[in-house]
Amino acid sequence: LWVAMAAAVFGSTALATATPQLEPEGAEEITSFIQMDIQADSRMSGSNITVRLEDGIAILSGDAATLAQAERATARAIASKGVRAVVNQIVIAPGETSDISSSVKSALGQQKMFGPEGVTVTATGSRVKLTGKVGVWDEKDLAREVVSEVPGVTAIENNLVVTDEGVRSDAQIAKQLGFIIQDDPLYEGLHLSVSVKDGTASLTGEVGSQGEFNRLVRRSYVTGVVDVDVTGLGIDGSLVMEGLGDKNQAEGEALANLKQALSMDSRVPSSTIDVTLKEGVVVLSGEVAGLTQRDAAEATSRAIPGVLRVSNELKVSSSYAKAGGRVDIKSVSPPLMRPSR
Repeated sequence: LWVAMAAAVFGSTALATATPQLEPEGAEEITSFIQMDIQADSRMSGSNITVRLEDGIAILSGDAATLAQAERATARAIASKGVRAVVNQIVIAPGETSDISSSVKSALGQQKMFGPEGVTVTATGSRVKLTGKVGVWDEKDLAREVVSEVPGVTAIENNLVVTDEGVRSDAQIAKQLGFIIQDDPLYEGLHLSVSVKDGTASLTGEVGSQGEFNRLVRRSYVTGVVDVDVTGLGIDGSLVMEGLGDKNQAEGEALANLKQALSMDSRVPSSTIDVTLKEGVVVLSGEVAGLTQRDAAEATSRAIPGVLRVSNELKVSSSYAKAGGRVDIKSVSPPLMRPSR
């Protein structure tokens, strides 16, 4: 019955912006739910994503216009009940390489979440490298998120150095929290607002469950926030997203799921990669055959509940370097974890 209803929605233009309201059960229904949930997202326009589910691991393939779209699809799958991890095999269409560097610089200059003055952008084809210095870890992550929205960027190498000397303004923090709320699959579409004064973030509006409430509070403790005021934040059960939920896996569980996801990713030589996870930070080390394998390992590592950041220390083999990169395979997307209601 559920799958039949999903098929009906796929064929209906009237529900193109709706999100499924039924909670699926079993692998077939969960797969159809994720597929429909992604298709129902208006910000996924132009993408063609295919989903399959194996032992609680969602494997996404197909193509998307930007890294942000691929990361958004990944985040929706992560939030789906019955999914422990995601393998992101979505391919990004490369853009006009002559415009990528200027487009990235423009995007970084227009955002208001941090000062981009210390960031240097280098584009090699459709691959972007970020170097320079930022004050705090949040700014390094935000720089990558902003670049991921630029059409034509197929991979991001984030080599920004964090000085731990940054001072963030209330306005910058408020912009970041607004960005988090907008992009989270459990909150987009809700009437939520945030203000920040002297490092205290005040949340107002209503969410659908205690889990959504706790998640929002947890995610609001970004760098510069010393307290979160929830006196204006309520719970309305009628707003709960059926089939989606908060996941905050313990480190042991998250690491086990990550290792299994890497072993299921046909692009990744999991036997040559060492993985550690501590305080939400994944560290990848070892050797891979090319840049695409390096990117793919990072993509899968980001798509695990409980992972906050990925430090990609994988080395490309000397044979690849000597061949001038000619043994590399097709480009893939290393995602952030992004979403929508």
